[in-house]
Amino acid sequence: MDGSFRYITGDGAEHKIDNYLDVQYRKGSSQDIVIPLVGKLVGDGEKVIVFRETKPIVQATAEYLKDNLGFGAANETLALLPETDPSVASAQLRRCLEGGIAFHNADLDRGERQAVESTFRDPKSSLNVLVATTTVAMGVNTPAWSVVIAGLQHPGAEPYSIAEYKNMAGRAGRLGFTPKGKSFLVAGSPAEANHLWNTYVLGKPEALVSRFSDQEPLSLICRILATANASKTNGLSEPDLTNFIQSTFAGHQKGITLSASEITHAIARLSQANIIEKVEDRYRLTELGKIAGELGIQVESIVRISRALHGLPASQMTDGALLATAQTTIELDEIIFPVHKTSIQEKQRWRSATQQQRLPHSVMIELQSTDEIGHTTRCKRFSSILLWLEGVELNRMEASLLQHLPRSNAAGPIRACAERTRDLISSVVRIGELVSNDGFAVGTKADELMCRLELGIPADICWLALKLHRRLDRGDYLSLRKAGLTTIESFDKIEDTTLLGVVNSKTKLAAIRGAIEEIRAFKPKIDDKDLPMPTPVK
Repeated sequence: MDGSFRYITGDGAEHKIDNYLDVQYRKGSSQDIVIPLVGKLVGDGEKVIVFRETKPIVQATAEYLKDNLGFGAANETLALLPETDPSVASAQLRRCLEGGIAFHNADLDRGERQAVESTFRDPKSSLNVLVATTTVAMGVNTPAWSVVIAGLQHPGAEPYSIAEYKNMAGRAGRLGFTPKGKSFLVAGSPAEANHLWNTYVLGKPEALVSRFSDQEPLSLICRILATANASKTNGLSEPDLTNFIQSTFAGHQKGITLSASEITHAIARLSQANIIEKVEDRYRLTELGKIAGELGIQVESIVRISRALHGLPASQMTDGALLATAQTTIELDEIIFPVHKTSIQEKQRWRSATQQQRLPHSVMIELQSTDEIGHTTRCKRFSSILLWLEGVELNRMEASLLQHLPRSNAAGPIRACAERTRDLISSVVRIGELVSNDGFAVGTKADELMCRLELGIPADICWLALKLHRRLDRGDYLSLRKAGLTTIESFDKIEDTTLLGVVNSKTKLAAIRGAIEEIRAFKPKIDDKDLPMPTPVK
């Protein structure tokens, strides 16, 4: 907090500047350094990334930088932002951009992130400051002149690894972008500065560690058997499995692997769940097991889905039943979703909303097969999916989902839940076909559900989305519905000038007209009632 800057140059020499910065003593926190530091760097003509630990801190940092630095509006970025289907984060991003500051986190949609990334990369744009979580450091092409890192702890107080720090610092300076870069670690005291210097600046990245043994045993064995199946091997014996696992790179790193007894136990569990079968002395995947081995879904998730859908007639395999079943999986349970853990109203509201969907009893039982908070969270995720598919605007969705959690954002979790459900829905459908009571056949159900989950649109506009997909945004599809444009006949009746007013893009107008002509060419006598339409969620 004394304004000094200690650093290492490219040749490895250490240096220190005692009065690099005039600290502004305001809050007794990192912002006393971050505000004047960012102001100084931008004043020197640099583009700056400020890394913070969590989404709320990222947005709060962008707000106080906007309030205190008085930069001009980032008009190029503002001009590129989507106009439709805004979230709470969308409105905050616009406010920050009016003050020349952008933020980047999971609450922004794809169009918003692209607008921020592309203009920040442009040396001629007026956007010079980007506040972000570590996602920007993980593969997003956003180099900067300088990087400011304020905070090196993950949520839950787990410290960042040295490799993570080096990755963030590596955003400073990029060949062809700027000849050199600077990375600043913000320290609140001399003791903290010394710790950060020795641990991170002088530290060496951690040794490469195999993630092979991170997989839980059941999924690990399924993946090995899937590999054997792909190579036309007729299964593996138990000794083959044991030898394979124990001879991997993971097995050579401090003995990190499965013991023979653990493998025997896992094989028994997989056999009991009808995931693998034994033919003579060799094990191979069943049709159910192939889903785990080929698609990467965890075995425990397959067991849960199978329990939820087992024996159901085709009439009960509704979109709602499939979507709710997806929420019971490990993959969806791992998504952090905003829930007020002590609110009785929160619990009652979302459980009641789920009960009103009249789901099959076995699906309801599986939704409950967790602790009380987990049950409420699953019901709330399911409700968010239904709102998403009904085409409810994001800001209205957030207002509904955050009724008991004011001053929070939900756009990121909503999209994450929809995307992960989309990833899993084909597996849910395949399992449903295997365990149904009467030869459940879905036709195009999975494709249509995946399309609707990707875009967040109702069934009546899905026929157009199946042709155009991401060439239109969610807001475009919802605007078309609002204008009553949900059939080919309705598009035939509207003039281009009026349609252009709905989608605000000549490119999108041309894409819509072209898609409709392609549909006609595919089926010349097509009638609106013959268009492929998903079964509405019930």
